[in-house]
Amino acid sequence: MGSSMLRHAWLGGLASGGVALTHVLTYFLAAPDPHGRRHLLLATGHRYWPLITGIALGALVAGLAQFSLRCFRGAGSRHATGLRFYGSIAARLAALQAVGFAALETVERELAGGSVGGLLTEPVLPIGLLVQTAVAALGALILLGFARAVGAAARLLRPQRRARPVSSRAIPEPSFWPRLAPARGGPTLRAPPGPA
Repeated sequence: MGSSMLRHAWLGGLASGGVALTHVLTYFLAAPDPHGRRHLLLATGHRYWPLITGIALGALVAGLAQFSLRCFRGAGSRHATGLRFYGSIAARLAALQAVGFAALETVERELAGGSVGGLLTEPVLPIGLLVQTAVAALGALILLGFARAVGAAARLLRPQRRARPVSSRAIPEPSFWPRLAPARGGPTLRAPPGPA
């Protein structure tokens, strides 16, 4: 796995949490009646749902931890403050979540022995894709606020740096050297010795 993929693994973790949340919301919208929803869930292979939810929540926590660490260390915190950050994260989350949702529904149908082609005729897929987009937009907004909060906390917790001297050639004067004041009437400290 490349270093670029590892640097962006947090996004996959957050997207998996979004897929799990959206999956639940989608089935509430697709089948508002509890009995109809239960029948639909059983018919479409959701007996593994507790395991999938646990994995998704673990990935979500890991993604948030990595994102927090990146913001705390300052990696990307300069960029995590505006509309460009929001748009970029929302678009990437929406794409990842849409692909993840479609893949999850396909695997569920395969495990249940049902027809994958039936997925295209059910209202679950179009509703799910719309809800994925809305949840991704909301998730990106939450991440924007989270990034700002973590960045502010990092600035408060970091020790303040001292300003560096203007010239690196200047030799600092040790504090134990006596300071000489110019002689009265003398223009500078540099002069030949006076009469004794």
